[in-house]
Amino acid sequence: MATTSVTDPANAGVCCATLRRTRQLLPILARLGAEGAQPPPLNFECQHGPGECAGNALESCLMDVAPNHEQFFPVMDCVESRTCAEGMKPPLCVGQPAEVVNGCLKDFGADIDKTELDACYNGPRVQELMIINDLQTLKAKPQWVPWFEVDGQALVNVPAHGGNETAIFRQQFLLGKKICDLYVAKTGKHAPEGCASFPQNDAEIGQDPWARFKVANFSSLIAKMDAERQQDEHASTLKKAARKSNSASTAKKIPPHPQAKGSRTGMAAKARKISNFADHFFGHDATHEALTKQLIANAKKRVVPGETRVNASKMLNSYHTYPNLIFL
Repeated sequence: MATTSVTDPANAGVCCATLRRTRQLLPILARLGAEGAQPPPLNFECQHGPGECAGNALESCLMDVAPNHEQFFPVMDCVESRTCAEGMKPPLCVGQPAEVVNGCLKDFGADIDKTELDACYNGPRVQELMIINDLQTLKAKPQWVPWFEVDGQALVNVPAHGGNETAIFRQQFLLGKKICDLYVAKTGKHAPEGCASFPQNDAEIGQDPWARFKVANFSSLIAKMDAERQQDEHASTLKKAARKSNSASTAKKIPPHPQAKGSRTGMAAKARKISNFADHFFGHDATHEALTKQLIANAKKRVVPGETRVNASKMLNSYHTYPNLIFL
């Protein structure tokens, strides 16, 4: 069972009173549905903690993107059976809803669009669905959880004056019979063979209703998932190593920069060009010899394009002015 609350934007971190009334939820639902509207800062609280809320949200999106019962129900049943409820630990379960959903989709929902499911779960649509669920919960007026409705009618009728709650609660174990009876009434067909396995009356429920349900043990599934996870991690490591190796090979094929280490022939030619250029314009006095050496030293540095030209120009201007002199 879930309730919805909204954080007051004017008072960050202050949570308003829990929204339990339809008249409070409908305006929020309208705001979510408005074109271009920003989703309000909603916070959903569930009876059994954040894990239950995450499961509710995930299953709501699952039914939204795959409304066909034959599509969503096998995945939902898988998520429900593998999820660790409050107080449960592996191997009685596998993990939280977000941890088991991918495996359930792989095993039972290969035709469901995972991208669309993620978009719903991580976007504003999930808030809209959760509020719709909240409104439906308010309408159902549950007396406890879980609370079942079949075709809009409560499975259990709780007398207004109360009664033996244990006896009333036990009626919920007749859910299978109720559904089978409705199937026969609506279709005129014989009940499916599986209906015979359901309790038909209180006596068949037994003293311990839960004794009919086998205790799950997911040890083999967990081991299989761990092995697959290790294989995926190993494959990922190999891919990274291959990319690194390809990058190194590509780097070796790139010709060295003219100023890089190993291009001594190119550097020597450049030095001679600069020296001849300086000799032609400056002569061989000591000052100009020093300038020539500095120009050659600058040429050997790996610098930003244009930097050597600027430095050389400053040096020349400190000695002489040469109109129309361009350094290339």
